[in-house]
Order: sequence, then structure tokens, then C-alpha cells
Amino acid sequence: MAKAKNIVVRTISGAVFITIVIGSILLGAYVCAAMILAIIVWAMIEYYHIVEKDGVKTDKFIGVLSGILIFVAGFFYAKNIVSSNIFLFIIPLIVLLFISQLYQTNPHSFRSIALTVSGIIYIALPFTLITAMMFPSVESNPDGKYMPDILLGFFIMLWANDTFAFLTGITFGRHRLFERISPKKSWENENIFCFFKKEYLSLPR
Repeated sequence: MAKAKNIVVRTISGAVFITIVIGSILLGAYVCAAMILAIIVWAMIEYYHIVEKDGVKTDKFIGVLSGILIFVAGFFYAKNIVSSNIFLFIIPLIVLLFISQLYQTNPHSFRSIALTVSGIIYIALPFTLITAMMFPSVESNPDGKYMPDILLGFFIMLWANDTFAFLTGITFGRHRLFERISPKKSWENENIFCFFKKEYLSLPR
């Protein structure tokens, strides 16, 4: 009963999230960027909340602000509106992070800085790289226009992998992949899905 309820809850929440993501992607580049930016802010705040449980205070404001600015800069750079020089603002932000620690009575200043920066690297940077899929520099898109197809394909493959791993994991998975993080995923279903994914991607277009 509990297992069935868990599947229903995951299905409903997943369907709502998928609808929001796909809708945002199809509505245009700026709507998609706003959706990703909201995820970055939420994820970074949640990340800092988790790491602070060990008793080390992070600089949430500078961390989240840096994440926002890095994504915005990456978006406009991928859109060919600004040059790569825009990323130079990262230098004063890092300096500001060190200076802010001078005015705090924090016995773990360097750990605080490290955990703050890790949130930027772990969350903001990977999401910023998604902009390269939004405006791919490929032969068929010399002007760098917004192309939602690649981004949609990426998310569909990601969701298919996660869903397949969960369903097959609770059915016949034996050797867990990362039980502490995702108890239902196993090496068996990951290998099976990789095989089918390879076969699908090798089909002629």
C-alpha cells in the first residue's frame, strides 16, 4: 500500500514538474531562462540550508547573488548579446566574499567560503551551461537562435532514465548504484537503459 502511494505521489508531482518545464521551454528563451533561474535560487538556498546543519555558516546572499549573475551573464553570452568579458565580474564577487568574512565573528571562515563557493560550482555553474543547449553554436544554427529541441531532448532523456531506473529498480534491481542517495536505482537498470538509449540514438534520422 505504501509503495503504491509513493508511486502515485511521485507520478503526480513529476507530471506537474514536467508540465512546467516543457511549457517554459516552449514559451520561449526568456520564459525558459526565468524558470531555470528560479530553480537555481531555490536549489542554492536549499543547499546552503543543508550544509549549515554541520554548524558552519555560509554567506547565502553573496552565494545566491553570484549564482544569479553567473547564469544571467551566461544566458546573454550564449545569446551573442555580450562578449566573454562579462564574466570578469566574478573576480570582485570572490574578493567581496573574502572581505565579508572579515566583518563576521566566524571561527570557520575558510570553511564558510569553501561551502559558499561550492554551492555556486555545484548548482549555478551546471545550470548556466544549459544555455549552450538553448543557443547551440552548430552549423544548422549559425546565428545562435533559440532552439528548444536540444533542451527538450536532454530533459526527456534525463526523465526517461530516472523513471526507468526507479521502476526497474523496485522490480528486479539487485546491486544498488548509490543506495544512500537513491535506494531504488541499481547497476542492472542503468546498464539496460544505457543499452536502449544507445540503440535509440543510433537510429537513422
